[in-house]
Amino acid sequence: MTKTRLAAVAAALLVACAPFGARAADLGGNCCADLEERLSELEATTARKGNRKVTLQVYGQVNETISWHNIDGLANGDRAYIATHGGSPNQLGVRGSAKIGDVTMGYNIEFGYTHSLNGDDAGSIDLRQANWYIDRKNLGRVTVGKATQASKDAFATSLANTWLASKPFTVGQLKTLTAGAVDLPFDGDRKNIVRLDTANFGGFTAAASIANDEEWDVALRYAGEFGGLRLAAAGGYRVTPVAGTSDNKTWGGSASAMHMATGLFLNAGYAKIDGTAMALLDPDMVQLQAGIERKWLDLGKTTLFGEWGRAQSTGADDTTFWGAGFNQEVTAAAMDLYLGCRQYDAGSGVDGAACAGGARIKF
Repeated sequence: MTKTRLAAVAAALLVACAPFGARAADLGGNCCADLEERLSELEATTARKGNRKVTLQVYGQVNETISWHNIDGLANGDRAYIATHGGSPNQLGVRGSAKIGDVTMGYNIEFGYTHSLNGDDAGSIDLRQANWYIDRKNLGRVTVGKATQASKDAFATSLANTWLASKPFTVGQLKTLTAGAVDLPFDGDRKNIVRLDTANFGGFTAAASIANDEEWDVALRYAGEFGGLRLAAAGGYRVTPVAGTSDNKTWGGSASAMHMATGLFLNAGYAKIDGTAMALLDPDMVQLQAGIERKWLDLGKTTLFGEWGRAQSTGADDTTFWGAGFNQEVTAAAMDLYLGCRQYDAGSGVDGAACAGGARIKF
């Protein structure tokens, strides 16, 4: 038996066989006869590390929805299905770090799983994160590998828990509901990048990243409290090279304010793409959300909100939508229960409605 296991056995004996100080000298009986077997079982089921210098944490989530949509004029336009959440899919990852003075060095590997909407068991696994970083206290962090671009989610800031009920339809994923179903890629992505993040200075942080194909972006974020209000804001700018034509330039920002005493909140976001290499020319979008977030139940906070948005582009009809959402935290189970619904008007007589409800549980 190794010294480590001897120490563990000794500690367990003191705890298990002498829960009260008066029994500390009484080691008789068979109260701990199976301790060695239990230690072996524990070692066999514990995630192993390659060394003792770097920490290891296994984490992830399961996030499945029951979705429904009804779109005018499309084949199979009225249907219900079980799907993976579009903005926050099933995930499994490993991360860890080591600290040397004021410097932290770490890593992150994360996979996502999204299954098909066609009613079968087909699905896809993608690598979401694979990077290392060096973080210097009060200075900033450099990250190298597959990671989120600096401007990702800069157009969808929310202090309330609206993400799950609204993200499946938000800025980066809204479709025009026409037969072409043109995507509007306002949001940033996860790519092979070098990313720089500054430390927090008075509530402000800045970030910049550059990818293999010379795509680059910058972002500025703020979070703070003032006069009973919690505030958050972000702005981003991204340049995406396109062969044979001008670059696409995406820019915009968002802000969120919450009254801490009542839980009332307001979110607003805007994004625009300037460029000719788009199926839709120079598209832009605005989105508003308002609601309340309070802990009415012992389960956790309840979030209720309504929203409105509009996407438009040169030479095409506007797409507008309005909707409502709900999220209930279940703190004891690290779970969120959510439901979001929207009504769309894509112009030219094309209407659509969509709902998605489900649960996310983290581990």
